[in-house]
Amino acid sequence: MKAFLSHSSRDKSIVDQVAEDLGSANAELDAATFERGVVNTKAIQQALGRSSLFVLFLSKDALASGMVNFEASLAQELVGKGLIERFLVICLDDDAFRAAPSEWKNYNFVRKVSSVHAISRHVQSALMMASLQSAKTATPFVGRTKELTEIKERLIDPTAPQPKCFFVSGNAGIGRRTFARKLFGDVYPSVNPIFPEIYIEPLDGYEEIFRKVYQVIAPIATLSAYRTRVLAFSIAKPEEKANQIAQLIETLITSREALVIHDHGGLLEDDGRMQLHMQAVIDKVQGKLHPVVIFIGERTVPRKSRPNGDSLVYAPLPSLERKEIRQLAAFLLRDAGMSYSEDQLQQTIELSDGHPFNVIFIVQAAKQYTLEVFLADPSELTQWKRGRSSAFLQKITFTPLEHIVLTALKNFSSLDFDTLAQATSGGLQDIGAAMMRLMDLHIVEAKSDAYLVAPPLRMAVERDTRFGGTGEELRSIVRKVGELLNVYDEDGEISLSLTNAGILAQLQKDETVTELFSSFLLPSHSVWLARRHYDATDYNESIRFTEAALHGVDRLSPAGVVEACRCLCLAGTRLGQEAVYEKGISILKRNNNDQWASSNLSFLMGFHARLQGKLPEAESHFRKAYEDSPGNYSAARELASICIVRGDMTAAEQFARQAFSKAPDNSMYWTLC
Repeated sequence: MKAFLSHSSRDKSIVDQVAEDLGSANAELDAATFERGVVNTKAIQQALGRSSLFVLFLSKDALASGMVNFEASLAQELVGKGLIERFLVICLDDDAFRAAPSEWKNYNFVRKVSSVHAISRHVQSALMMASLQSAKTATPFVGRTKELTEIKERLIDPTAPQPKCFFVSGNAGIGRRTFARKLFGDVYPSVNPIFPEIYIEPLDGYEEIFRKVYQVIAPIATLSAYRTRVLAFSIAKPEEKANQIAQLIETLITSREALVIHDHGGLLEDDGRMQLHMQAVIDKVQGKLHPVVIFIGERTVPRKSRPNGDSLVYAPLPSLERKEIRQLAAFLLRDAGMSYSEDQLQQTIELSDGHPFNVIFIVQAAKQYTLEVFLADPSELTQWKRGRSSAFLQKITFTPLEHIVLTALKNFSSLDFDTLAQATSGGLQDIGAAMMRLMDLHIVEAKSDAYLVAPPLRMAVERDTRFGGTGEELRSIVRKVGELLNVYDEDGEISLSLTNAGILAQLQKDETVTELFSSFLLPSHSVWLARRHYDATDYNESIRFTEAALHGVDRLSPAGVVEACRCLCLAGTRLGQEAVYEKGISILKRNNNDQWASSNLSFLMGFHARLQGKLPEAESHFRKAYEDSPGNYSAARELASICIVRGDMTAAEQFARQAFSKAPDNSMYWTLC
C-alpha cells in the first residue's frame, strides 16, 4: 500500500521531505521510485497501479503543470474504478484552492497545514485508512442467498413503504457490513461501496449524533465554521434538531453514499425499541433514491415494537452454513498464498463456529505462524472465543509504542492519527506500523478519520492493568492532547475528532476549557469522566463531574440522565453523603420516563438500602428493578448476592447466569455461577 505524491517540480523540496518522513516503502515519488529519466505516461500509470492513495500537492504551479493535471485525471479514473482507494488534496497556498477544478473539490481537502511533518501525518493517516478500506472490501462474499432473496423481495413489494434504511443484525464478526455491501452492490450499484461509519454510544443524544454525522461528512473544517454549526444546532428545539440531522444524512444521497450506524448500546431501548430521538431522526429522513442509512447491531427491533408502516428493512443474519464457511476459508487461504490439506480445511471449519471473523482470525494467525503451526495449537482463537477478550489480550506481548497507543485510546475513546502521533511522540513510520499491527490483531478499529479500541475488546482493555490509567505516562498523554487545542485559532482547520479528545484532556487536567472551545463542551463529556472516576473508586471526583453534567441536564439524552444519576447516587451512597444521593434520586424521579429509568431508580434505592444493612428492603427494590428491565445486569448481580446470603442457591444461580449473559467479561459472575 503506497501513496502516489503528485506535485509540481517547483514544490519538490516540500514533497521530498514528506517522502522522507513516509519512507520509500510507503511513497511513490519520481526521483525515488521511477527509473532515472523515465518519468513518462507509462511509468506514471505503473506507479499509480502500485498505489492505493493519490496525494495531490496543490499550488499555483501544480495547477499550471500539464503532468500534474494528467496524473490527477488518471487518478480520478482509477478511483472511479475502485483501483485507488482515496484521493487526498494538500493545499500549499490559499489561492490554489480557489482556482482548483470543481471536480477536485469533491475529494478530501486539507487546506491549511502547519508544517511538513503535519502533511506527512495526514498522508500516513489517509494511507492507513485506504489500507483498512481495501482489506474490508477484499473479503470474498459467500452464501447468504436466502437472506439476500428475502430482502430483494421486500424491496420490490409494491405494497410496502419506500425503504429508508436497512437494519442488519447478528453477532459481531458474522459479516454484517459485508452483507450490506453485497446488497447495495446488487441493488444499488451506483452507491460507493466504502461507507462512512459512526458509532452510537449509550450517552448519545441529538447533539452527539449531529457531531458524529458532521464529522464523517466533513472530517476537517475551519474551527469557526464548525463552531457556528454547533452553536446553531444547540439552540434548536428537539424536533428541529432531528430535522437537521436528517438533512445532514440526506446530503450523502447526492454523493452516492450511505451512512453506517453501529449500535454500541445507544440505539435501542432495553426492550428493543428504537430510542425515541433516533426514531425521530429516521422519521425525517427521505431516502428517495436509495436507503441512506445502514444500522449494524447485535440485536434487532422486535416485530411487536416496529412502527406501523415501518420504512426500515430488517436483515437478521444467522451463522454461515458449513459449506459456506468452507468456501470462505478456502478462498482466504488461497488469496493468502497458503497451501492446505483437506484435513486442515476441516479443522479451520470446526474452529470457526460458522463465523467469518473467526476464519479471518485463523488466516491472519496462519500468516504469522503458518497454518500447520497454528492448527497444532489454536489456543489463541479458543481463548478469544471462550474468554471473549481478556484471556486473548493477556497472551499478546505489546511493544512500548503499542502500549502507549492503547493507553491513549483507553482514556480518550477515539483519536485521529495526527493526535495519536503527537501524543505518543512516536516516529511516523513507527506509529504507522504499531497501528497496523493492532488493526491486524483486531484490537483497534478505524472510523472516519479516527481510531478506537474494537468494541468486543473495550472492556478487556479497560481492565488490563498494562494500559495504565495512572502514572506519568498517562499524565504525559493527557497533557499533550490538552495542549493540542491551544495551537488553533478560529480560521484554522481542525480534525473534528480532536475537539472531543482535547476537551476531555483539559477537563481531566482540571483546567477550564478555553473560551474558543467552550461551545463544544457537552454535559456527556462530564458524564463520561464521572463514570471513569467512579470505576477507579475516585468517588469525590465522580460526584464533581456528575454535578457539572447535571447543570446541563436538558442537553443530556435520556440514557445520559440515567447514567449521571447512577454515578451521583452510587458515589454519594458509598461516601455516606445523603444529600448527594437524594439529589440524584430526585432528578431521576423527574425523568422517570421509560422502563430503563424506572429500573435504575429501583436499583439505586436498593443499593442505598443494602449499604445501610436493610436487606429485605434492598431485595424488594432489586426485584422491582429486575422486573422493569431484565437486561439490568446490576440488579441481577445484586439479587444473586442476596440469594446467596439467604441460602437460596437455586435462585442465586439463576440471577448470576442472567447477569453473566449480559456482562460475561465480569469475572465476579464466574464465581457466583
